[in-house]
Amino acid sequence: MTLLLLSLGAACSTGSGADSAPVDDSGCHPALAIVSPTDGATVCSTAFEVKLDISGITLLDPYDPPDPLPPCAGHVDLDLNGVDANMTGTDTTTITTAEDGFEYRLKAELSNADHTPMDPYVGQYVFITASEAACP
Repeated sequence: MTLLLLSLGAACSTGSGADSAPVDDSGCHPALAIVSPTDGATVCSTAFEVKLDISGITLLDPYDPPDPLPPCAGHVDLDLNGVDANMTGTDTTTITTAEDGFEYRLKAELSNADHTPMDPYVGQYVFITASEAACP
């Protein structure tokens, strides 16, 4: 009985003594960073541009993705305080849903081409203030 339990334990062991992280065998290594606006910035409340640094993924039009979906492809979802603000297949976009005098958490995250979240998660957020005084 003891020999059987030891054999089962050895068969189930990873050999490292620690939990192994899931392995992404797709070859994709997507990354995203918000270039602008920067954290703490004041932006124009009627429209402001968001610039992103994105790598390791092919950006696609989220409204008209190809069929079949290519590997390592997706789009960017942007929100202000948890409310959808834009969805884009480019690294630069304009947001027009901010209101004057409000503080926001601007979040950008990568989603797969089929609109499912990336796993592991790929995203970033910054805090901004919208002000009419910042408009040109």
